[in-house]
Amino acid sequence: MSQHLRSTLIAIAETEQQGFALQQQLRRFEKEIADVNELVAPVEMVFQNLQAEKTTLINQQQQMENELEEQRILIEKLEKHVPRIRNEKEFEASKKQLELCRKHRSMLEENLLEVAIKLEDLDPKMAEQKAELEKGKQEAEEALEQTILSQKQTILAIQELENYFQKSFESAPRPIQQFYKRCQKNGLHRPITPVVDKTCGGCNIRLQPQFVNEFLTEPDNYRNCPHCNRILYMPLSEEETAVDA
Repeated sequence: MSQHLRSTLIAIAETEQQGFALQQQLRRFEKEIADVNELVAPVEMVFQNLQAEKTTLINQQQQMENELEEQRILIEKLEKHVPRIRNEKEFEASKKQLELCRKHRSMLEENLLEVAIKLEDLDPKMAEQKAELEKGKQEAEEALEQTILSQKQTILAIQELENYFQKSFESAPRPIQQFYKRCQKNGLHRPITPVVDKTCGGCNIRLQPQFVNEFLTEPDNYRNCPHCNRILYMPLSEEETAVDA
């Protein structure tokens, strides 16, 4: 294996690890934002309930006003019609209908008054709740200003890292790409990993001395971990790092 391939494996593994760390950092930011927003949620819920109550009252008001108009037209019609009736039986029936319409009209007027009073009482409550909600949102926004900025920076860093990872991944030999994808599909974390203090960086099981010694004689080669089958590579030594720098 060439040193270029070794560098590619290092880039893939280190980029993946950095991406994992950034994703964890992003989740912490998201949780922090959610926790702060959760403080505003009860106030927002109360305001939404008041809005829903107002909408219901306005709909009831509109419905009763329509019904009241229908009763007004019917009463006006009956008041003109009843005095002209000569049949006693028909007269009594129409008179009774007129009385019922007038009672129903009175009931609607009372109900409309109650709704109007409720709407009038609701407006200052809504104004107070809205002011409290806006204040809470403003305080939350101020408290989260740095967190939101860090969140955006982390998202950009993740995107840049993903682009770099993709370039490194595409430059790896096809068998390694296929192996990596297969491991990802099977849920194996960090399919490509370094040898760390004579142990596999993935499963953390110590490697046999002979395995490590043979590996050290050909550091530009890669091997599969005898325990978990991950692709292992030797990290660059201080001398190699100095040369690369």
